[in-house]
Amino acid sequence: MKKTIVISGSSSGLGFDLAKYFYKEGFAIEGCGRSKKKFTFQNYTSLDLRSIQDLRSWIDIIKKKNIFCFINNASVIPVRYPALLNDQHFLSEMFDVNIKSQIFLISELSKIMIKNKNQGRIINVSSMSSALNEKGTALYSSSKVAIEKYLSVLSRELSKTKITCNTIGVTFYNSKSFRALGRSIIVKAQQHTNIKRVLNLKEITNVIEFFIKPVSSVITGQKIYLGMSV
Repeated sequence: MKKTIVISGSSSGLGFDLAKYFYKEGFAIEGCGRSKKKFTFQNYTSLDLRSIQDLRSWIDIIKKKNIFCFINNASVIPVRYPALLNDQHFLSEMFDVNIKSQIFLISELSKIMIKNKNQGRIINVSSMSSALNEKGTALYSSSKVAIEKYLSVLSRELSKTKITCNTIGVTFYNSKSFRALGRSIIVKAQQHTNIKRVLNLKEITNVIEFFIKPVSSVITGQKIYLGMSV
């Protein structure tokens, strides 16, 4: 049976590209997202990430697969939203998608990996926003930091299993959400990064492939930021 990589937010952007890449590398892909689409290279399920019931139903569908790796990629990405203008609706959506749903998926998929008694890999896709403290990103940045910290602690709790937990911090990647930022915001953000260009897919998959190698079983609780130092 093929090893399965689970990828959240795989209908577009980086998640889509990762699903396609790892499918070509011989993995079975189980993806999810809000868009209603069909793909030939991944088993894709459209669901509401704000709904724990939707997520639970999806887990019930995929739990019998040979799940080897979870790439935690989905998130709500606002362009700019000053902290004093945060309203209850925006706060709830950010919390439900960027924190609650991700903790649920990480927890449930970890249990499946433990039950399978195989090496397991949890890889969190984070953002440069968690380190830059840019104005207008208070909620988004704090949500990213929350998952980073959650995974760091979880890596210690899972240290007696064969599961590792690591984070990749991505700077600029040519996706729809990145282009929506606008040139002025991108140029300003680039002032704080070491490598002032868009990352390519292979540079990101290189780190993921490093994390999922059998010999990387001792690498856990780590954060690697691409294109910048923190």
